[in-house]
Amino acid sequence: MFIFAAQSITFAIFSMARTAVLKDIFSYYQELISQSSDRDS
Repeated sequence: MFIFAAQSITFAIFSMARTAVLKDIFSYYQELISQSSDRDS
């Protein structure tokens, strides 16, 4: 029971961290795209 709880907690932390990383990468690419489009116009 304790092992199962530890696994679920670890999985929750891992999924949260992965979502945060994906959001950071997504916003970083959005900034790059907006900067490049600003240069073109």
